[in-house]
Amino acid sequence: MFIVKLLLKNKNVWDDFCNSLVESVQKTEKIWRREKEGTIKKDWVINRIMGTLPIKSRIKRWLIKRFLARFLDNLIKELNKALGKNWGGKIIDLKERIEKRL
Repeated sequence: MFIVKLLLKNKNVWDDFCNSLVESVQKTEKIWRREKEGTIKKDWVINRIMGTLPIKSRIKRWLIKRFLARFLDNLIKELNKALGKNWGGKIIDLKERIEKRL
């Protein structure tokens, strides 16, 4: 949650992060629709997001990558519980729930 709070302090960074996440998840689902390997999907999404972030510090990138991995695991768990495999617009709902909780 520490990293999320840091991201939320800068609304533009948070919005860019969430937009990148939504875009990456949607592209991943199109590309990997027939794949059953969740790890491949998650790694692909993480790499796409990391590729959009202008952060040079190896430590910060490592922290963000770890955060993303845990965030995506929890996101997938919640989405699968709520929707099965139809993730559609629920990512935005989750973003709003996170913002309300913090």
